[in-house]
Amino acid sequence: MAGKKKKNSWRNRIICLVAEILAVIALLLVLSQNFGFGYQITVWVNQLIKPAVKELDITGINSSYAVLMQAGSGRVVGDINGETPMYPASMTKIMTTIVAIENLSDLNQEITVTNDMIANLYAQDATQAGFQPGETVQAIDLLYGVMLPSGADCCIALANEAANVLAMAVSGDIPTFVELMNQKAEKLGLENTHFCNTTGLHADDHYSTAKDIAELLRYALKNSTFREIIESPYHSTPGTNVHPDGITFYSTMFKNLS
Repeated sequence: MAGKKKKNSWRNRIICLVAEILAVIALLLVLSQNFGFGYQITVWVNQLIKPAVKELDITGINSSYAVLMQAGSGRVVGDINGETPMYPASMTKIMTTIVAIENLSDLNQEITVTNDMIANLYAQDATQAGFQPGETVQAIDLLYGVMLPSGADCCIALANEAANVLAMAVSGDIPTFVELMNQKAEKLGLENTHFCNTTGLHADDHYSTAKDIAELLRYALKNSTFREIIESPYHSTPGTNVHPDGITFYSTMFKNLS
């Protein structure tokens, strides 16, 4: 009889413990909806209810360099030359965007695109979002222009403005902003990454690895503004002094997905 009571007692404790865990999860989900903790809570809950992936074969993809990384833990579960140095090209703009977001005090502030900012881009046949010299646009629209159509013109404008805000005594310029990018790379432990510009246009000393880019993206996705931008299939700007009807950007990432 005593043994049966003891067994029932343990069973009741386990039931109570499970009930408490479910109550905590429910409370966290409510908090995530009300106070914006959604990303962290979702990652935590997913780790609880899903089995951990140890390794996946990603050979056969259309790339010589690739890393598949778990966003929550940072664990690499698939790798193809992930630590081999390569030229990151437009993936550079992940760093340009997150550094701008973190250092611009007002993302609705207006920035005027000047001819000096984008003159060299035409000669280099760089991808652009469509803003013209003399056009005044909001910083948030430049951010969308950087990430969705991969607009190099937006990178240049953002870099100048962010450098102005932060450099204080130094007049806003691209080298100052690039230095901020490299400082962020060092802070994130991206040991095989070095930036020479904001756009990803080729330079011999402008390099990274698939693993470093994955770590950078993992970090950037924790920022709600960055996450909202990169998850958008398109974005329409308000009217400007040059484009009264605004411009609509379409994400090259979503465009290339079947």
